[in-house]
Amino acid sequence: MRQEATINSQITIGIRLIVGLVFLYIVWSLSKNLVELSKQDERLINAREEVDILIQTNNELQAEAEKVGTSAHEEGLIRDNLGLVRPGETLVIIPEESLIQSTGSSSIASVARESTDYPVWLQWLFLFL
Repeated sequence: MRQEATINSQITIGIRLIVGLVFLYIVWSLSKNLVELSKQDERLINAREEVDILIQTNNELQAEAEKVGTSAHEEGLIRDNLGLVRPGETLVIIPEESLIQSTGSSSIASVARESTDYPVWLQWLFLFL
């Protein structure tokens, strides 16, 4: 009888040990999955922010594409790049020496690059001020 009680207590201890190990494995697995889930959430947030930025950029590019297709934009490009004028207008050409003195730059291309964000009339104003 004493042997049976010892065997039963050893079996009980073994079962408890196995249950404890299974419990620890489940806790470890759950914590690992929670950490991975947290990383996934962070990646999802970053991806959503990137998508928002790309959508905004796409909208800006679509607006620019619509603007480029208009006849007013084409006329502006022709007038600025080819030097064409409307009847009754006068084309003014500034000598390069005068341009260098007023802007301090040695090339017309660098002056044009600096001021391409401004309308033509404002570029002229900057040139003389």
